[in-house]
Amino acid sequence: MRLTICTLLFFAVTLHAAPPDKDDDDAQLKLDPPKPNPLVLVYDTQLSGQTVFCAATPPRQKLALQVDCTGSPACTREYTLAGSAGSTAPIILKLTDNHGSNLALTPGVRYENLPSQGANCGTANNADDRMITVTVNKTNIDWTKAPFERTFQITAENIEKNRLDTETFTVLFGEEGIIRISNLKDLVLSKDNGWRAQNEQVCVVSSTPFYNLTATSANGGTLRSAGNGIAYSLKYRPHNVAVWESLDFGQPSMGLEASRSESCNDQVYIGIQAEAQDNDVNTVPSGHYSDTVTVTVEAG
Repeated sequence: MRLTICTLLFFAVTLHAAPPDKDDDDAQLKLDPPKPNPLVLVYDTQLSGQTVFCAATPPRQKLALQVDCTGSPACTREYTLAGSAGSTAPIILKLTDNHGSNLALTPGVRYENLPSQGANCGTANNADDRMITVTVNKTNIDWTKAPFERTFQITAENIEKNRLDTETFTVLFGEEGIIRISNLKDLVLSKDNGWRAQNEQVCVVSSTPFYNLTATSANGGTLRSAGNGIAYSLKYRPHNVAVWESLDFGQPSMGLEASRSESCNDQVYIGIQAEAQDNDVNTVPSGHYSDTVTVTVEAG
């Protein structure tokens, strides 16, 4: 009888999965909060501002970015800020950097294959940071619905590693109240126009329905030349009013109707008129007489 002895050896191997390395995850995608946040826009000739942020992947790894509106009303074809009573202020967002990128953004669009930023992304000198430039389209705004506000979400993705991250930033506009006067022109009095001249298309845009107007004379209501003077007066004509009314120097005219749209596209103007009398003109030597008038408007 043959006996066969088989020996079985069992090896127990325990594999321990290493916890994810947070630093390694962070190295795959870097997205820092935008600054400043909130971005506060103040009414001026450009009406734009920038928020700066770092969005980077390691070299040769593809980056995608998308910027979306939050809240309502929804942004569909264009970005907007939200005002009162469901109104909006259209804005333009552009993605730029210090390396020549200048990309106009669209809501809901994912922008892929963006270049990875350099080693200075997110550092003190910001040399490799990205910027979102926000510009308000002033021509389609009802100023009486200010202030306007919106929070936007930036989504960054490392396409190679399928890693996502998000940050938000808020844009505020019109919190300080808006009032602006434009289209003031020099008024030239001459014998040909009967010593009377007027500008009927002075534009006052305001975030309030009404405003107050005050005129101040540098010469106390007198046209001056070489020590001689000619007294003159100012008048104003509000929107939809047929009669010119006296505009006394230093005294505010109250409760005038303001335009709601940039450049008074709604045709809401105020007229300003200057006039001198023949008797006053004929008593002084001929010459060039002038005065400087400062017109101040205040939201009412």
